[in-house]
Amino acid sequence: MKFSKLVLILIISILPNVILGQSSDAGDNEISLSIPSGVKIELSGEVEVEFIDVEGKGGAGNREGFLKKIETRSPHTRIDKAVLDFKVIYSPTISYRFSLRFNDNRAYADKHYLLYKKDDLRVEIGKNRPAVALKRKTEGYPLIGTAYWKGRQYHIDVSRKFAIFDYGASIALKRPLGYDDALEDKSFNMLVYNDTEKTDGQTYEFGLRGKMDLGIMNFQSWYYTGKLIDDEDWKKRLH
Repeated sequence: MKFSKLVLILIISILPNVILGQSSDAGDNEISLSIPSGVKIELSGEVEVEFIDVEGKGGAGNREGFLKKIETRSPHTRIDKAVLDFKVIYSPTISYRFSLRFNDNRAYADKHYLLYKKDDLRVEIGKNRPAVALKRKTEGYPLIGTAYWKGRQYHIDVSRKFAIFDYGASIALKRPLGYDDALEDKSFNMLVYNDTEKTDGQTYEFGLRGKMDLGIMNFQSWYYTGKLIDDEDWKKRLH
């Protein structure tokens, strides 16, 4: 199976120039909107479309079970992801951020959290990825990323920088265990931490972390502890 990818950046330019102004960070292609109350709203987004040229059999995505879903071996396109990000900026130190995500199957609120940031102090309250996570250099998540930090969690996270040191602590609702595909062709299903959801017997997770940045390399360590959710984890996923 061959496929190529087209990435489009959403640029919203239909609103009058009187109320719109470019963000100070021009590299992000953000659009900003100021309202009379003094609150500033910044919008940015990305659309990723895949063109799939199916050439006969080959690959897990071309098994008969998958053919029933796509119903064709002919070349076709699909929305891999569409992301719309909002930043509601109340003051230089306080903002509310949320991200809407769309694909061919559904639309949902991916992340939403309140951020307080002043000097070297950062406080985050809401739903976001765990603080211990590496930025991807490839489209797919590494196996450890799929298992541990791909899922979103509700947390209160506090961090601070001091010279070459960065340290922090967090308390979060325990994410239920689940299963997810490490690869796009769904050929490798693995046990992961899912997104946080409302569930009975909810437990909590606590963590500490520290990082030393030397420029050409950095060292990071962390300790997190929590309990499995009785019914969701033990009965539904592990038994």
